[in-house]
Amino acid sequence: MRAHAWCLAVSKGGLAVGTFSVARGLMTEFGVAKDKAETRKRLMLAAKQGT
Repeated sequence: MRAHAWCLAVSKGGLAVGTFSVARGLMTEFGVAKDKAETRKRLMLAAKQGT
C-alpha cells in the first residue's frame, strides 16, 4: 500500500514511471483492488507522459 501511495504521488507530479507503476499495481492487484477501467486510463496517461 505504501508503494502504491508513493506511485500515485509521483503520477500526480506528471512522471510517466509513477503512472505506469500505478497501472501495473492495478493490473496485478498488488496492494490494491483490480480495476480494468482505471488500469486502462492510467496506461493511456503513461503513454501520453512518455513511457
